[in-house]
Amino acid sequence: MEAGERIKIGATLETAIWYDANVTPDPIAVSGAQIADAFKHRCETNKIKVSDPKFKILKPGDDRVPEVPGWLKKVSGVIPRLLLAEVIVLGTLEPDIPELVGDLDKKDLQRLRAVTRRQHRKTRPHEKPLSNHECDKIINAAGINVVMEQLRSTKH
Repeated sequence: MEAGERIKIGATLETAIWYDANVTPDPIAVSGAQIADAFKHRCETNKIKVSDPKFKILKPGDDRVPEVPGWLKKVSGVIPRLLLAEVIVLGTLEPDIPELVGDLDKKDLQRLRAVTRRQHRKTRPHEKPLSNHECDKIINAAGINVVMEQLRSTKH
């Protein structure tokens, strides 16, 4: 995946860590929760929803296992293993294009956003101003009948 490329629903995201099987006989019990939390945080930051992680313990020579890192090879008696964690992308946490506002022309959308912001300022003067995305969510939730009524009443 290239930098800036969008992650698609159904894609598999993975991370892996090397460990010594002599020292850590059950790496999922030791590191599983931390890996799951790291995935959760990273995915929330990127506004994507993922499945719970599935873990696999791999050995050198298994399919797709890279060469054992030098720092692990240098220690005598090490049994190198790779803990692989995979999640599936289930969807986004916020839709990219809101459904109703996506069908409005730019001029109507700007007018509806202005009305929404004005009403928000009146009813909640101590809150921060609404972003376009927040306005779009409110407009979508209002539904087509309210939107059409507002557009008729605000046309000049």
